[in-house]
Amino acid sequence: MSRKATYELVLRKAEAYRMASGQERSIILTQLEQDTGYDRKTLIRLMKKARLYPEELRQAIKGKKGSPSSRGRGRPKKYGPRVRDILWDIRENASIRSSPLLLVAYIRTNMDKLTKARLVPDEPGLKDQLVTLSSSTAYRLLKDKDRIMGLDPRPRPYHHNPMRARIPYAINIQRDEEPGHLQADSCEHGGGLHGGTFIHSLTITDLRTGWVMLGADIGLSADGFHELISRCLSRYPVKVKTFQTDGGPEFMNQVLEAYARARNILYIASRPGKKNDQANVEERHHHIVREFIGRDRLDTSAELVILEELYRNLELLLNLFTPTLLCQEKVRTGSGRLRRKYGEPLTPLQRVLPYLTRQKAHELLALREQLNPVDLRKEVKRLQNTLFDLLTAKQKRAWKDMSLRRSAATGGADRTPCPFKP
Repeated sequence: MSRKATYELVLRKAEAYRMASGQERSIILTQLEQDTGYDRKTLIRLMKKARLYPEELRQAIKGKKGSPSSRGRGRPKKYGPRVRDILWDIRENASIRSSPLLLVAYIRTNMDKLTKARLVPDEPGLKDQLVTLSSSTAYRLLKDKDRIMGLDPRPRPYHHNPMRARIPYAINIQRDEEPGHLQADSCEHGGGLHGGTFIHSLTITDLRTGWVMLGADIGLSADGFHELISRCLSRYPVKVKTFQTDGGPEFMNQVLEAYARARNILYIASRPGKKNDQANVEERHHHIVREFIGRDRLDTSAELVILEELYRNLELLLNLFTPTLLCQEKVRTGSGRLRRKYGEPLTPLQRVLPYLTRQKAHELLALREQLNPVDLRKEVKRLQNTLFDLLTAKQKRAWKDMSLRRSAATGGADRTPCPFKP
């Protein structure tokens, strides 16, 4: 049976199907399956369409444009391979977020700087296309480019279990909607080995603005992390109201507790085993620390110097130029599903400006005008390559030492190369 004939039959049976009981509907669907050869689920969808939008089926029978039978042809493509390649280059060279919605907001905010960095050609028509690009179209274009480049999905991060805290839990503390409520956590760079001393990264983020502070230190000493936290908070432009951490020993100690008490900061903790209590800072371990630093073992002073410089550039790129989305409301629908409503994509600087003094706001805006996100991203890549070269040299020395020890143990008789050497 043809498609038009099927639509006519469905329209004739629609009223009877609507008034029928469950068993009678099953009989009607079985008869339609035999007459049309269509799948049962397809017939159920057509019955629903005939009840809600019968005019569409009538237009399809007449063969007019806009009907279901003519939708397969689609409309001509507006964005070609050139727009796709430019969008992909912007994401790789100037942005550090993978969300298409944030990438589109980033392009609209920094179009003049992207043009100056020659990532976007100075062509009015092309620039208009990039500015009017929707997030769904950007997602399709980037997905197509990733498929062409053969990129694999990124790995999921590893999170350690927090230790039991001895201070008030954050779930019992009421926090207002103004900036100043921070979450902090550490991230180890042990390469999967917990022996010895190695570098730990510190991530601090503001719940209300998305402002991020990054730092690193060798080991987990209380004094070392106290100094690291003090340096990070000195770069925060707003007064700190609450400071939330997990139960790790680098945080739960008398040194940091006295530091918070002296500065009138409410020190609170996440519940044991509840990583979602500080989901904001845990999220940044994946798309900042692990994405840019990786999972190799870092344990030397030279690596620490490079890592701290890399984090300084990342802070500027994240806080001054990168838009973020913050959840404004959670609504429970009639079906029981929880839907989140997000605000407008803004940079952390734009969110924090209303709460700054005039002098501090002027300093941050002047700093933003002096910098270019493309140059910052290039500097981050250069530091990543430098860090990778240090890691490669250290691994080669380790392989050489292993081979020498093995040769000395066997008296030089075993000339088998080290199995770990590439």
